[in-house]
Amino acid sequence: MRVVIADDHRLVLDGIKRALESDGGFEIVGETQSGTQVLPLVGKMVSKHQSAYSYLPASVGTFPSPHEFAATIAATGFSQVRAVPLTFGIVYLYIAERQ
Repeated sequence: MRVVIADDHRLVLDGIKRALESDGGFEIVGETQSGTQVLPLVGKMVSKHQSAYSYLPASVGTFPSPHEFAATIAATGFSQVRAVPLTFGIVYLYIAERQ
């Protein structure tokens, strides 16, 4: 299995790397000490265009919280606004009604 590993602590990253290498079932194809660099790194491997993925970590970091975004939706005239967490809150589904 091909994997990219990331941790902001070099010691932890090295430990993960050693554990995966000793298992024999993993090929480490990339590593970084910054979680925000994982998506650009994988994007470069998949599409060969790292720059196309470089903006994503920053845009995710500046996106409003689920509560704030639901309030914004409600402020535009929608009612019954709900934010439903999916995948342990990594992604939210927003549901609203327009009167």
